[in-house]
Amino acid sequence: MTELPQPTKHAFEIYEVTSAIMTEFVPGLSVIKALSDIAIQKRLEAGQALLIGEISRTGLTALSNEKWSYYVPAAYRFFEQIRIGEYDHNLSVLAKLIAGDLEGDIASADVGKIGRAASKLEMLPREHLVALSRCERAFEIYQASDVCDGYWICIDAHDLLASFADAGKDVSLIKCYEWLHELSSRGLLTASGRPSKIGGIFYYRNSVYNEIFSAIQKIAMPTEY
Repeated sequence: MTELPQPTKHAFEIYEVTSAIMTEFVPGLSVIKALSDIAIQKRLEAGQALLIGEISRTGLTALSNEKWSYYVPAAYRFFEQIRIGEYDHNLSVLAKLIAGDLEGDIASADVGKIGRAASKLEMLPREHLVALSRCERAFEIYQASDVCDGYWICIDAHDLLASFADAGKDVSLIKCYEWLHELSSRGLLTASGRPSKIGGIFYYRNSVYNEIFSAIQKIAMPTEY
């Protein structure tokens, strides 16, 4: 991390510094001969456009010193995910998280959130991301049910199924089981029992879910599944 390109007081343009960070992942021109190298360069350029586009939507064109100290390592992790071939839908989540943190109170922004999200989402298929986007509605459905005690807020596959049905999407119950299991195995939800019920596996919100859900909800709509 000490070798990351650092912004200077004369280079506080988001595009310039982002280009400098991206360059760390692009081979020298004398090396770019193989198609794989060209493909990586194109993906990095597309990722740059995605990240700059999300930041531009916030109205930001320049950043304070405090925001640069957050942005440089966050952007570096973003481009690292591109380098390893991350899916576009997961990159969109990371870009929205970075832009949202820059738009908000930078004093409370934690660059570790980007690393945690990147780790948990790495190569997550789009259908699983869509399922995660439906979980919040599933929690609402559970909370409105007669079995909710108002304290143990959790969901199971039937709640997720109802969430998809609420959006007009027909999915199978076994798929809902599969999606919830995968999401919990990645740490995006916490799997546990429910004190008021014997047997069964239920899924709870956790800190990572709370950190990234707002960004996920903006891109993974059930109509796209």
